[in-house]
Amino acid sequence: MKRLRGRHMGENQAYHFWVVVETYHLQEKIGYFTLDNASNNDTAMLCIQTYLQNSGIPFYAVTRRLRCFGHVINLVVKAFLWGEDPEAFEIEVTNCQAHEKEQEELLAWHKKGPCGKLHNLLVYITGSPQRRDRFEEKVKQLYPNTSLLTLIRGNETQ
Repeated sequence: MKRLRGRHMGENQAYHFWVVVETYHLQEKIGYFTLDNASNNDTAMLCIQTYLQNSGIPFYAVTRRLRCFGHVINLVVKAFLWGEDPEAFEIEVTNCQAHEKEQEELLAWHKKGPCGKLHNLLVYITGSPQRRDRFEEKVKQLYPNTSLLTLIRGNETQ
């Protein structure tokens, strides 16, 4: 699959999926989809239904979408453990922990001078696909005749 650029909205997911389907002539081979309960998956399935039906292939999103059983069990357990809005509780805890760790790392790198500041900038740019895309667009605008290199975050091997 090619990298999905832009927001991960259902229409965008379906479009990128459809490009691959058309490229490899898979229209007649599409079966069932196992997806989690995210609403963007509902939208993607309806868009895929439209693409297939416009190609003369009968396809009904509601009957071709399977819910991931592991995801359903996970939601049930969370609701049992954390109450009516387990996602909000989990997000709050995760965000607090991630924010504290991120702040500690940023401060530690900041103390390393210009290289540390460059590292923090790289962390910010690579923090989301949308930021990477915006960065690549700006580089292409400034240097249109230069081949684009991908930013890579430092880790144990890089």
